[in-house]
Amino acid sequence: MKGSNYYVENPLYPLKETEVFVLDDVASLNSRVMNISTYGKAGQFIMNKLSDYAMHRGIRPNVTNDILYNDSKTFLLKDTPAVLINGDRSGGQVSSYEFFQQGDFSDGGQVLLNYIQRDIYKDWSQGMIQNKEKSYIITFVIVFLIMYLFKSVYKT
Repeated sequence: MKGSNYYVENPLYPLKETEVFVLDDVASLNSRVMNISTYGKAGQFIMNKLSDYAMHRGIRPNVTNDILYNDSKTFLLKDTPAVLINGDRSGGQVSSYEFFQQGDFSDGGQVLLNYIQRDIYKDWSQGMIQNKEKSYIITFVIVFLIMYLFKSVYKT
């Protein structure tokens, strides 16, 4: 927490334009549960968005408003949006190697990437259209062009 305290007092980037994600014990994700919490109104929007993205990835968000003793509290006291994300320990601790082998991190990471890409950078182009949908769109465009060409040829 000393690092967070120092940063709040000496920010490299304005705190009013900062959003904080505290990843705590994410290697304990041994189920399809992601704990997401904040306190007060500052991080509520972020927490709700992350919760939506988690559900879209098939991860059950466990949402609470009770950040107490961790690095995000320092930011929240300055009205800087901060969210704590941690794993579900209900099934016991999983080693980092087993965790990465399970592939759970990729979905949890995708939840964060979706938020960063779509809500911070306002870029909805990536990850929205899957390969299957892309092939449908390309097929539709090709069929439309062929129909247009036939119509043009037979019209004259």
